[in-house]
Amino acid sequence: MSRFRFRLQRVLGVRRLEEEIARAGFVEVETRAKSAEAVRERARGDVEAGLRELARKVEARDLDADAVLLDQFTVDQATKRVRPAVQRARAARDAADRERRAWEERKRALKSLENLRERARTAHREEEARVDNLRLDEQALNRAERGRSSHNLSGRRVENPSDPLMGP
Repeated sequence: MSRFRFRLQRVLGVRRLEEEIARAGFVEVETRAKSAEAVRERARGDVEAGLRELARKVEARDLDADAVLLDQFTVDQATKRVRPAVQRARAARDAADRERRAWEERKRALKSLENLRERARTAHREEEARVDNLRLDEQALNRAERGRSSHNLSGRRVENPSDPLMGP
């Protein structure tokens, strides 16, 4: 039996490496995108919390001018952080989506090469099975031929027809 050898094994190795690098790049950028989205959500949450606090003070008629101005300043500062946070989150998500697509492309390329290797391996096994079957068939035919040639025409078995001592 011959050993299976995939002719594109080196290419497969390179594709695996490329896929791993692309996956690592995606994971890194995805982590940054999630972090930027968390910052964006915290900024939005800070604005909402500040507005709730202002509304609570107005409803309670607890109108200390300094406290209201401080709360309004806090809301304004939080509002100023929202837009850049939204832009950074959007840019980070776009980058993560690009990296994901690149990784998926690498996965497809790797998968297609792995499928090619499996088809080649299957073809190799089938060819080996065919050769083995031919060899077995040939052995069976040889045995049958030897069995037929060891009988004379009368149907009696001749011990060794080519033995010169036995005679004709």
